[in-house]
Amino acid sequence: MSNPMLHGNGCDLHADCFSCPFEHCRYESRAGMGSLRRLERVRCARELRAQGLSIRQIAERMGFSGESVKRYVAGDESKTGGRAW
Repeated sequence: MSNPMLHGNGCDLHADCFSCPFEHCRYESRAGMGSLRRLERVRCARELRAQGLSIRQIAERMGFSGESVKRYVAGDESKTGGRAW
């Protein structure tokens, strides 16, 4: 498959490569889409925590359990299913 990023066409995650909110491109990663979404959840949880939200508030806002949010915020990649970049 050719890399559509070369043309800036985007992908099924975001319409435009140049304004994509993901830190890593799905076409540059062997981990795939699920891993990129997981990384985005971790990034979002950590950002909300840095803004002062509680674990409960983050869980309610993101729609995940408090235990998942704790793992995301703690950075335990082995339990979130993600890879350390």
